[in-house]
Amino acid sequence: MRQQRQTGDDRHGSAFERSPRATRAPHTAGRSSGPNPLLGLQQTAGNAATVAALNAAGPSTARRRPPQVPPAIEEVENDALELPPYLRDMEAAGLSTAYGLTGHEFVTTTLADAVGRRDGVVAEIAAELAGRPESFFGRGRAFAVTGVRGTDRYDVTVSLSPADDDRPGVFSAAGPDSEGAATKVDVQHNTAATVAQSTSGSASKGVAFTGFGLAPVAPGVWVGGAATVNAQPFQSSRDSRTQRNMAEPRVLRSDKGSVEVPRRVRYHVRIMKDGERSARNAAGSGALTMRVPVEHLVPTTAGPVPRPRPVAPETARAVSLADSMAPVAVSDRAAPHQGGGGLFDAVASALHPSLTWPGAPGRARLYEATATATVLEDLPRLLRDGVVGEDLTSRDGSTTGTYRMRAAFTELAPGGAPARRSCAPISRRSTR
Repeated sequence: MRQQRQTGDDRHGSAFERSPRATRAPHTAGRSSGPNPLLGLQQTAGNAATVAALNAAGPSTARRRPPQVPPAIEEVENDALELPPYLRDMEAAGLSTAYGLTGHEFVTTTLADAVGRRDGVVAEIAAELAGRPESFFGRGRAFAVTGVRGTDRYDVTVSLSPADDDRPGVFSAAGPDSEGAATKVDVQHNTAATVAQSTSGSASKGVAFTGFGLAPVAPGVWVGGAATVNAQPFQSSRDSRTQRNMAEPRVLRSDKGSVEVPRRVRYHVRIMKDGERSARNAAGSGALTMRVPVEHLVPTTAGPVPRPRPVAPETARAVSLADSMAPVAVSDRAAPHQGGGGLFDAVASALHPSLTWPGAPGRARLYEATATATVLEDLPRLLRDGVVGEDLTSRDGSTTGTYRMRAAFTELAPGGAPARRSCAPISRRSTR
């Protein structure tokens, strides 16, 4: 059998380093190598002379390197679980919840310094951030804020993202502890719509008579009279108003318990004042705790999620109408504010500019309607028949308009590893 040697590899050693091993143990014929260069010296001078010659030559220089300790490798079980990519990157919340925020006062302080007030929309942003921090995942949420003088107007975008030192960790496949096993996560999505319709009509029956006459009383002088008689004894009017309210509450519930995941986060604040060309950006650090259902964790060996593939319109329609179809999360790669290329810009491009002008009430309403949290609640109706938006009003109240928005599946992909059920965000692909 032929044995190959690698130059520079210290696994076999040099010829001088292998000779003492040959003196301590007989050479076996199992794995033969080439002839030993010291074999003639050993046969003629003996073992003692050979050892003396090796000692005089000194130790090999290859052994003078300082020992290198390899870095510690964290042992992870093959069946260990971790957060899915959309939760790990905080693209969407899914069925997880977040609480125990720290450092979020940075957002309120930054907005108060820029806008000059802490009440109004600034207080609403602080309450939403403390109460529903998961709605700020991804590219965040946009708000229309008015300054303290009432003439300054700002577009504010607040978002949450993982910090550089964030390490979510892994979890055992044996299941959560007793407290986690008893803690279930329920998420309720509400979508509602109101359709009002009114009709009116009137009818009358009667007799009308009109008459006039002229008579000469003097040369060139005429005197006349006119009389009108109108009798309508039968009059009727009808006024009908109908209003239909439709609500679709959906409750998504976990059944295998949940785990707590401490996270390190970064708060991002973007402030764009009306009339200025550049926006002001600020960032601060903080922390929060996520409660994630166990059935939404994925194996660490699952690998990347397959890329979405285009689907036929018939398949997309069948999926959108399926009873088992339950949207879990919505993410958008575009920014939510004006000019970010997101859903707000798509809807605003079809409306009169005065409805979404800075300072118009319709601007704030459209920001709320196009947020990912709102789209997630309305997504079942968006995929079926569409949603008619609220009335949007201009700044002076002279113009009012609305819109109709629909959504459709264009690409589909499995939500997680084939060996385990998981959930992935449903990205907005097209909007009509």
